[in-house]
Amino acid sequence: MDLCTEDNYLLEFLDRLVDYWLGTIDTFLDSGVDVIMFADDWGTQSSTIISPQLFQKFFKPRYEKLIEPVKKAGRKVFFHYCRFLGEIFNELLDLDIDGLWPQINQAEADPMFVRKCVESKVAIYIHPDRQKLIPLGTPKEIEKTIGKYAERYHELGGGGIFYIEIENDAPFENVKALIELVHKYR
Repeated sequence: MDLCTEDNYLLEFLDRLVDYWLGTIDTFLDSGVDVIMFADDWGTQSSTIISPQLFQKFFKPRYEKLIEPVKKAGRKVFFHYCRFLGEIFNELLDLDIDGLWPQINQAEADPMFVRKCVESKVAIYIHPDRQKLIPLGTPKEIEKTIGKYAERYHELGGGGIFYIEIENDAPFENVKALIELVHKYR
């Protein structure tokens, strides 16, 4: 509601956050990092948290301000998001980002997602499903999934980066298969 009513306290708070993060970004850039990642989740299981119009009005200009020093330094900008991104996806592409870390099975359900990323030269973190596939699947199922992703991104000429996280519930044989397969296909 505060966004819809353009509450001054909220907008001033957002500007203070931007100032804080600009200082942090400068520190990171001075230390030599190659990538700055924004880990703001703009989606829920079925929709965006706010409308694309509110994102464009209140957050996109602030991201532009945050991204500017990163690009001037010749570094990369990645975004993480979970679940449904909708039209905010196009807004992120307009920000000249370099990479996205989505929930890959959800993102790839949208046939335009990969195509738009390739057209915009945005790399995709390929993050195999650690909630079901890795703890509950078999090494054969993991091989099929990793092979499918590798084939797709090889056909596209690149654009995918395998990224894995392993939870405590993953059986050793699945972890071993995952690591060996990512190494094989990278």
